[in-house]
Amino acid sequence: MIDESHSLSPVFLSSSDATTLDELVEAGFSPNPRRSPPGQSSQVVSLLNLLNHLPEPAEDPARRELLVNITMARVLRDRESSAARIEPAQDPAAPALCEQSAAAIDAIVDADWSATDTDHHQSSAAALTSLLSAAPRATTQQRGSLIERTLGTIQSDIDSNSTRFRLDPVTATSAPPSSGFSIRDLVAVAAMLLIGTAILWPVLVQSRFDINKTATRMNMAQAGFAFSAFAKDHDGTMPQTASRSDKWWNVGDPETSHSANLYRLARDRYATLQDLSCPSNPFAPIQIIDEQAKDWRNHPEVSFSLQLYTTPNPRYNSARTHVVLADRSPVIRRLLAGEHVSPNAPSPNHAGRGQHVLLNDGSVLWLTTPYLPGSTDNIWLPASLERRLKTSANVSGIGAAVPSNSMDDVFVGP
Repeated sequence: MIDESHSLSPVFLSSSDATTLDELVEAGFSPNPRRSPPGQSSQVVSLLNLLNHLPEPAEDPARRELLVNITMARVLRDRESSAARIEPAQDPAAPALCEQSAAAIDAIVDADWSATDTDHHQSSAAALTSLLSAAPRATTQQRGSLIERTLGTIQSDIDSNSTRFRLDPVTATSAPPSSGFSIRDLVAVAAMLLIGTAILWPVLVQSRFDINKTATRMNMAQAGFAFSAFAKDHDGTMPQTASRSDKWWNVGDPETSHSANLYRLARDRYATLQDLSCPSNPFAPIQIIDEQAKDWRNHPEVSFSLQLYTTPNPRYNSARTHVVLADRSPVIRRLLAGEHVSPNAPSPNHAGRGQHVLLNDGSVLWLTTPYLPGSTDNIWLPASLERRLKTSANVSGIGAAVPSNSMDDVFVGP
């Protein structure tokens, strides 16, 4: 047994013994006489004899602890040697084994502590084993501490190798991002919305205008069918309810209002109120609410202006083409509102861009001026008032005006 309290002074192997021990350990404690130089075999035998004096691991726990301590010491030495190859030693004066002794220890460990398998360094191996046997046995606490330090060193090396080629994340030096929108973000979004609106708004307006224009054209064509059907059932005449009066512009009074003549098409079911309306007029009704009604209730509900009659029984069918219906007149509307009258203004139904007119042949024309193609007759004014406007801008008395008996005189209202 090894006395734990006994302390020996360190004993160093000679250079030849250390070399022999190194070769013996490297050979796995299996000596090879053919590769051994002369005189080295006796050194190997001496080292093995020293090792043979150690008790078996199964018989002596002290040897097992010694083997553990030697193994851990070798591991630590290998790691220190690897570090020394990468970085210079911090303390040159630190104690260390010579190369021969280190080689002898390596050979012993590689040979599984079998002295008979070592070819070289027999004397060095024997001397080192003797020194290790004489060393005080490490306590359980010391051995555990050594194992923990060794495992910790190994784990540290694994961690350092795993992060050797890892790129460090770039850290922003600016202020941390805000959790919400900044004023700059809001301004950017608002600018994008404004630009998008500026681009899309004209397209939407034009699209809506085209839709309403097409719908009005279709409604007016449907009104042309209604006029033709009514004329067929009434000996070719136009619908007539109100008597000729100087108050033909008084919408809501079926006895005098000229719009009551147009309303008769809806009342007699030749057309619907939707056929007699313009989608651009938000006040125009599209269905009959009062079955007893004979006229629209007020002027804003009227979408179309009908050609004023010059005879008690005007005829729809004639050999000459003439205007029957048009988008509502801007002249009558402005006069009723007390506004300045512009005879050449377009109908308010289509944002001042023009107006549709229905001819007695059923065709529908789009005009940008109040004049038919190739004609000098203003459809908003009677011929007598047009002659007056050539010398004066006064349009007073339009309420009592009626078109002349000439087919060339077009005058629609109200």
